[in-house]
Amino acid sequence: MNERRRSLQDRIRARQSDVFVGRTEQLRQFEENLDLPFDDPRQRFLFSVFGDAGIGKTFLVRQLARVAREKQWQTATVDHTVLGVPETMASIINQLEQAGVKVRRFTERYAAYQARRGELATDPDAPDGLSSLLTKSFVRVGLHAAGDVPVAGALTEAIDADAAAEQVDRLRRFLAGKFRNHDDLRLVISPISELTPAFIADIMQACERAPLALFFDTYERTSVFLDSWLMDLLHGRFGDLPENLILTVAGQHRLDPNRWAEFFGLRADIPLRVFTDEEARELLTTRGVTDGRVIEVILTLSGRLPVLLAMLAEGRPTTTDELGDPSGDAVERFLRWEEDETRRQAALLAALPRAVDADRVAAALDSDEVVAAATFSWLRSLPFVSVRAEGSHQYHDVVRDPMLRQLRREAPNTWRTAHLRLAEFHRARRAAMALADHDGALNDAWQADALEEIYHRLSAHEPAALTKAMHHLIDTWYWAEPDTTRRAAEAIAAAGREGAHPEAARRAAAILAPFSTVPTDPIALLTIFLQDTTCDAIHRARALTDRAKALYERGETVRAFADLTEAVERAPTLAYAWGSRGKFHRLADRFDAALTDLNRALELTPDYAWALASRGQTYQALQRYDEALTDFNRALELTPDDAWLLDSRAETYQALQRYDEALTDLNRALELKPDYAWALGSRGQTYQALQRYDEALTDLNRALELEPDATWLLDSRAETYQALQRYDEALTDLDRSVETDDQDGWTHYFIGLVRHAMGASDNAEAAITRALAVDLESLEADPGNARLSFNVAVYLRALDREEEAEARVLATLATDPVPPALACIDDLKQLQRTTGKDVTRLLALLERPPIS
Repeated sequence: MNERRRSLQDRIRARQSDVFVGRTEQLRQFEENLDLPFDDPRQRFLFSVFGDAGIGKTFLVRQLARVAREKQWQTATVDHTVLGVPETMASIINQLEQAGVKVRRFTERYAAYQARRGELATDPDAPDGLSSLLTKSFVRVGLHAAGDVPVAGALTEAIDADAAAEQVDRLRRFLAGKFRNHDDLRLVISPISELTPAFIADIMQACERAPLALFFDTYERTSVFLDSWLMDLLHGRFGDLPENLILTVAGQHRLDPNRWAEFFGLRADIPLRVFTDEEARELLTTRGVTDGRVIEVILTLSGRLPVLLAMLAEGRPTTTDELGDPSGDAVERFLRWEEDETRRQAALLAALPRAVDADRVAAALDSDEVVAAATFSWLRSLPFVSVRAEGSHQYHDVVRDPMLRQLRREAPNTWRTAHLRLAEFHRARRAAMALADHDGALNDAWQADALEEIYHRLSAHEPAALTKAMHHLIDTWYWAEPDTTRRAAEAIAAAGREGAHPEAARRAAAILAPFSTVPTDPIALLTIFLQDTTCDAIHRARALTDRAKALYERGETVRAFADLTEAVERAPTLAYAWGSRGKFHRLADRFDAALTDLNRALELTPDYAWALASRGQTYQALQRYDEALTDFNRALELTPDDAWLLDSRAETYQALQRYDEALTDLNRALELKPDYAWALGSRGQTYQALQRYDEALTDLNRALELEPDATWLLDSRAETYQALQRYDEALTDLDRSVETDDQDGWTHYFIGLVRHAMGASDNAEAAITRALAVDLESLEADPGNARLSFNVAVYLRALDREEEAEARVLATLATDPVPPALACIDDLKQLQRTTGKDVTRLLALLERPPIS
C-alpha cells in the first residue's frame, strides 16, 4: 500500500508543533485525557479554556485540535462567525464531511430547514403579524399546545395569554397551509428541536469511525445561543451522545460555576494567564531572539501577553533600537522590524476593515489589484493576522485597536477618506447584485456589505450616516430575521466604539437591550427606533406600522390604530400603512373603513397583491361576491401559483354556490401544496355542500391528520357526520373541539342540535343554554359584535324564548350589520330543519328590505 504523500499543510503543522511553547502543561493534560479509557473515572469530557483577549486561547485551541488529530481523533472547530445553533451544527457536520465522514441526515434536514424558512420569509401573502410570531421571535410556540406560550421579563405582563394562544392558533393554521407536511411545520417552528436529533444521529455515526473532539472558540460571543443548547445536549434532551466525544469551550470567561455545577467532576478547567518569565523567554528563544537586552525590552513592551510576544519577536530583532521605546505608537510596536515604510502604512490602513482580503486592501489603500494582492499576501504572513473559521482574515483585537487609535489620532483626514473609500466599495458591491431591498435583506452577501458600509460611514463620521443606519435597521426588521437587525446594531456599536462616535455607541446600546430578553420585545425595539427624530417620514411610518402590528397582536387595539393613523398621516403615500390599517379594520368588522383604506393602498400601488387579497376578503365578508372575485382574480394574475389566494377565491365560489369552480381552485391549490390543511378542509366543506359526504370525510380526515387540534376542522367533520346521521361520531368531534376551546358558543350550540337530532332534548337544552351563557359573556367584552348578537338570538329561539329573540334581532339590525344578518338567516333555517321550530317571524324581520 502506498503511503500518502506529504503536503505543505503537513509541513506547516509539524513546524507549528515544533515552535509552540508556553502551554506545555495544558497540552499534556489534554493529551493524557485522550489516552484514558472512556470508563476511567479520571477521564474528562469537557474542557473549559478561558483567559483575557490576546492570551492565546485560539492558538491553544488549534494546538489541542492538532494533538487530537495526531491521536487519530476527528475534530471540528466553530467560533463567533457562526450565527446560531442551526448554523453551528451545520458547520460541524460540514467539517466532518470535508474530512471524509459520510453522513447525510442532518445535511438533508438542514437544507429543508433553509428552504422552508426562505419560503416563509419571502411569502408576500403571509398574514400580517403571524410571521413576527415566528421570525421576529415575538413568542415561541409548540405544535400542540396553543396555550403553552412562554413569556419572559417585561413580556410577562404585556402579553395576554388568551390573545397569544389565538395568535398561535392562527399561525399554526397558516403554516399548515404554507408547508407540505407536519415535519416541515415543526422544522420551521422549532428548528433546534428538529435539527438536533439528526445532528446527534450523524455524530453517533461519525463516532463509530473514530472518537470526536469538538472545539467552541470565542465562546464569550457565542454563549448567548450555544450555552443552553450545549446544556440540553449534555442532559440528553435530544438523545444520547456517543461516549467517545470530548467538548472544549474557549472564551474570555470561565463557565458559569452554578449553571455547570453538575458537571464539575467531569470537567477540566484550563485557565490561561500571561506567560511566566520562563515561558516568555522560551518563546523568544525559539523565534531566534537571544540578545538579553532585547529580551528584557520585549518582556516590558508585551507584558508577557502571548500575542504581543509573538509579534515583537517576529522580526528577530537583535538590538533594542529595532524595538523602539515602550511608549511608542502601534506601528512602532508591531511593525518595528518592517523597514519598508509603504508596507508599514499599508498595515495601518488595512486595520480599518473588520475583515481583511485583497479587495478591501485595495479600497483601503486606494491601490490597484496587483499591489493589493501583493500587500494582502504579505499581511497574511504577519503573526497578528489570523484566519477565521469561515475562511476570512482579521487582525487580532489586541493589535487592531491601538492601530485604529493611532491612525484616527495622527491622520484624521486619512482615516476619514479611507473609511469612505471602503464604504463606497461595499455600496458598489451591493449595487452590482442588482437586488431589490426586499431580496437584498434576505441575501447574506448583500446584508454583509450593507453592514460594512454602515460601519465605515459611521466611522468616518459622515453627517447622515446614523440616520441611514437607522433606516437600515427599520428595513431589516420588516424584511428579514431578527438576527439580521441585531447584527446591524452590533455594526453600529462597533463603529461607535472604534470610530469614536459616542452617539452611535449610545444608540446601539439602547437598540441591543431588547435583544437581551428571550423572546425579543418588538414593541420596545420599535419604540427605540421611533425615538430617532431624524428618520424620514417613510421609515418612521414603516416603524409605526410594524409597532401597530405587534400592539394589535397583544390586544392593544387602541394604541395599534393610533400608530396606524399617525403612519398614514406622516407618509400618506405609503401603501403598506394604508393596507395594514385596512386589514385591521376588516378584522374588527369595520368594513366600510377597511374598504376606504384598502382602496387608498391600491390607488398608490395598483398591483399590490396583498392589498387586493385583503380587499377581496372584505368584499367577501360583505357578501359582495362579484367584487371579491374581481380582486381575487387580479391578485391571482399577479401571483398565479399562490395556494392561499386560490383557497380564498374558492370560498367566494362556495358562497355563490358555484361549487365546481370552487373545486377547480381547491384542486389546483392542493396540486401546489398537497398537505395544505386549510385547502383540504375547504374542499371537504365544498363536498359537504354537494352532499358528497364520503369525499368530504376523506378530505377532512386528512386535514385533521395534519392539524389534529383545529376546531374549525373538527366542527366541519361533525357537520358531515350529522348529515350522515352518525351522531355519536359528530359528538366525539364536537367534544374534542370544546376541549380545545371551551369559549366558542357556536360549538356548544351545535352540540345541542346534534343531541336534539338524537332525541336527547334535555341534554340538547343544556348545551344550548351553555352556548347562550358563553356568547353573552363575550358580548359584554365586545358589545358591538353583531355576529355574536345574532347568535344569541338563534340560541334564544332554540330555547323557545321567541320574544327575547325578536328583540335581540331588532336591536342588532339597528346597526345595519348586513353580512351577519344574512348568516343569521341561514342559521335559523338550519334550526328549523333540525328541530322543527317555527322561525317565520324572525325570518320576516331579517329578510325585509333593505336587508335582502
